[in-house]
Order: sequence, then C-alpha cells, then structure tokens
Amino acid sequence: MIKKVHQRINLLFNVLRRATLEVFIKCYVIYIRPLLEYGTLITSPVAKSNIIGIENCQKKFIFRTFKKFNVPYPKYFKSLEYFGLESLEKKTPAARSGLYIQNSGFKGNTNPGRVTK
Repeated sequence: MIKKVHQRINLLFNVLRRATLEVFIKCYVIYIRPLLEYGTLITSPVAKSNIIGIENCQKKFIFRTFKKFNVPYPKYFKSLEYFGLESLEKKTPAARSGLYIQNSGFKGNTNPGRVTK
C-alpha cells in the first residue's frame, strides 16, 4: 500500500509540473490522502512501525512540496498547519471516537438480507 502511495505522489509531481501550491495540496487531499486513511492499518494499528510508515508518506510529500516551491521547510507539524492538514497519527483517536459515537446511535437495519418497514 505504501508503495502505491509513493507511486501516486511521483505521478502527481510529474503531471502537475506547473501547478500552484494550492492545486498540489488539493490533489494530494483528493488522490493520495484517501489511500492513507481508508482501510489501512492506521485505523487499527497492529504495530507502531505501520503507523510511522504511513505517516512518512505524508511527511515526504510535504517535504517535496516545500522543496518544489522553494519555501523553507519548518518542522513537520508546523508544515502541516501551513497546508491545513492533520497528522494521520493524531487523527486516528479522533476518528475512532467519532466512529464510535456514530455507530452507537445506529437505528437502521442490521440484517442486510431483510428489509424493515
């Protein structure tokens, strides 16, 4: 999965050679971030190394973006604030608690084979 993310990041940098910083960030949020967030080990981490590997994908993208636009690279968390992004590692507990709250109030059909009126 991490290999696929790096391939997409490289593709993004090759295709959007003359794009603005805002376009880069929007394309990252649309095309790459969902790969990092959906159905990965970050939602239920087995090992800390898995979370670090996924976080490093985002960190490398941020670093390359600063380098491409000749902006001095601050610390990682400051650069996330600069782009308006969240750390994947810090987002996980919030996502879990939000998911728990949403699922605890579920009143729908729990049997998909049977339709309730």
